Amino acid sequence: MSEFRIGYVSSIDYENGLCEIHYPDRDDTVTEKVPFISNREYRMPEVEDLVAVLHPGDSPEDAVVLGTIWNEKIKPAEGKKGTYRKEYSNKNGQAYRKFDADAKELTDKVKGKKILEAESLEVKVGGATVTVGKSGAVTINSPAGITIKAAGTMELSASTITASAGTVNITGGGGDVVVSGKSLVNHTHKDSLSGGTTPPV
Repeated sequence: MSEFRIGYVSSIDYENGLCEIHYPDRDDTVTEKVPFISNREYRMPEVEDLVAVLHPGDSPEDAVVLGTIWNEKIKPAEGKKGTYRKEYSNKNGQAYRKFDADAKELTDKVKGKKILEAESLEVKVGGATVTVGKSGAVTINSPAGITIKAAGTMELSASTITASAGTVNITGGGGDVVVSGKSLVNHTHKDSLSGGTTPPV
């Protein structure tokens, strides 16, 4: 006969996804190592976490842990209507994904580095598309403008840089543009009489 129980995690086998459960209300008995329901998703609890356990058979060791239970120790990070949040750590706020149904906003947050690996990637927002192909080529298409701003130095480095537009405006904050060490504002040329010319205006 199946039986539903509430207990506490007493030890964890991280490699195999198993744990032992302590039942204080059953003479402090402790199960053998039993599995968690996983759905092929790996997330282990912590020792002393409160969990729900199903014993489907007569044997007390025939059990499966259904999951953790909200309690005084483990509470929702931000419990409110319309909020859907998944924690990727046993400590709230370390790494999570949250959807706010009212704001229609999806947030991914991690206190550390986030790594995204894929054969190719395409991001579409407001009619604009950013594509990273399998070769590593990056293409940005926008039906509006593209603005790049930096408080510090911005560097462009490539074997060839091609700029094509009806109008190309280049403005230097110091009033000058330098190409291969040559000042566009202050450079001069030799004239046919070996005299110097004035800088361009």
